[in-house]
Amino acid sequence: MRIGEMIDQLENQELKIDIFAYKKAAAVSVFYLDHKKRGNKFIEIYGKKDKSIDFLYENKEVAKQDCYKKYDVSIVKFHKETVSPASLLGVIEETSDKGPITKQIKLENCSDEDSIEVAVSSYNVVKELCQIRKK
Repeated sequence: MRIGEMIDQLENQELKIDIFAYKKAAAVSVFYLDHKKRGNKFIEIYGKKDKSIDFLYENKEVAKQDCYKKYDVSIVKFHKETVSPASLLGVIEETSDKGPITKQIKLENCSDEDSIEVAVSSYNVVKELCQIRKK
């Protein structure tokens, strides 16, 4: 599955999202779309590495199309409080990242459907945390 295809599937589930993609970089950060972006990231999607220079896309659709064409998803990092499917318990890894995005799955060890399920679960955790902060 390509990065853009994964984003399309998340949007088809009617998740309110925004993305940050970088030109020629094989990575996308996906945010729960709230009144602000800070602290609302729920997943990071990594593609197979390529020589890259960072450049923030100003247009979400252009970023999606570029990633859609170029990069297969290899790793999905997600929120530490995400409840994962039982089938993934043996393949979830801890990352060395700081902050709330501290778990990951490699797509070589799971299905595309599993990665979507983890992403939706992570989205729901972040959405709930954002709603608690608003109160």
